[in-house]
Amino acid sequence: MNQTLKVLCILAPLFVGAGHTVFRSPAPFVTAVAVQRPTPYPTPREDLKPYLHEQGGAVVTVAGSEDLGFAVNEADRRLGASPGKIVVRGGGSIKTQIVVSHDLTFQSGVYSCETKTPWQGCILLKNNVKAEGVGDVTILEPTHSEGGVPAITVFQTYTSAQSNESASQRITVKGFRIRGRQKIVDGGTRQSISFGNCSTCAAIANTLEGVASIGIQFGGAATAGNHARNCVATGNTIIASVAAGIAVVNATDVRVYGNTILRPGRANGPGGVSGVDIETNNIDDWCENIKIYNNRIDYQGSAIGAAAGSAILAQNVYKSLRSGGLLIANNAITGGPPTVQNTSLSNGIFFTGAFPGGMVINNTIRNAKQSGLQLYGSEGVTFQDLELESCGGGGIPAVLIVGGGGNRFIRLNIYTPPGAQVNTWPAIMETQGTKNNVFQGNSVPAQKG
Repeated sequence: MNQTLKVLCILAPLFVGAGHTVFRSPAPFVTAVAVQRPTPYPTPREDLKPYLHEQGGAVVTVAGSEDLGFAVNEADRRLGASPGKIVVRGGGSIKTQIVVSHDLTFQSGVYSCETKTPWQGCILLKNNVKAEGVGDVTILEPTHSEGGVPAITVFQTYTSAQSNESASQRITVKGFRIRGRQKIVDGGTRQSISFGNCSTCAAIANTLEGVASIGIQFGGAATAGNHARNCVATGNTIIASVAAGIAVVNATDVRVYGNTILRPGRANGPGGVSGVDIETNNIDDWCENIKIYNNRIDYQGSAIGAAAGSAILAQNVYKSLRSGGLLIANNAITGGPPTVQNTSLSNGIFFTGAFPGGMVINNTIRNAKQSGLQLYGSEGVTFQDLELESCGGGGIPAVLIVGGGGNRFIRLNIYTPPGAQVNTWPAIMETQGTKNNVFQGNSVPAQKG
């Protein structure tokens, strides 16, 4: 890259702005900062009632069947066009793909997906269906594959299983534990819970552990003019997923909040595993009014080891015009304490492409071994009240700005504490290709070297 780099605040540690103090660091890359922690950014109080719908009507119970899939489908047929609920009890095998138009409740037990459907989910949900696990409910990921193509998806909207560009509505998946066991991975194509272009849909209070691809995804193909909208992912815990924990693709008005994502990646699996992935796949995709807030993302203990991926990844490489209103707020991102054993977190927050009018505020990022904040082509975004501790190193600064411009960087607190065992570079660097960025009140120590 034959571009001139400019490092900001390269003299002694200082705070740029009135009314704040930074003490001179006692050693390279160490600074003591007398800066009051900012108040959390006010985020909306979500009303989940629209997602907790109940059909009412008759209840049919399924238990003790050799093939729970066949029995559930028969119960759905018996309920017919009337509203109703199917209750599944006692655990067992799902050998036939489930397709339901009625609410579906699983009670405590272990349920094994034995379906042979690599291109569709084990359980397909039609419009206006809530699938809920009540008690200790575990569903085992499929193990089938055909020609190296793995069956991975557990829950999927019925319409997206027929066509990825089709639309669906009012579908909720709540309260399940999904345990991964598929040995073949697909590099991030399928999802364990797949909503496609769904409106008013939600994933609530699920735990996904070791699943073989993406954990939860909103959005499908835009070719028919559809997109996901008014969707929620909250209260979910995603552990050691092979690909992104939560993905938002071709969507508007999606809120991802209050989730916990731990140890992304699998041993000998692909790298580049993000905690939350926001992206467009072509110019017609929507990526508008996406809110990512109050989540915890922890890469400590990732089986990949070094450079497992970036915690929050925002991609608009296809330059979709429907990319405004992005909010990334109050997220706690960490690679663990800054020791030589903890090198899994590549970047804290990573942008490729423009999200004009976006707000990235009050996030804490600890021990990202590339950059805490790395931006390629970012335009018109405000980055405010970020705490970046023990980030950068190996010639990469804690904040790297490449191309784009017109961004605002306000009250970034960048430092490395005493006792850090890893190399860091607590600096802000922008390339000559970026322009008209504004820097106000940032706490940045000296340039490396």
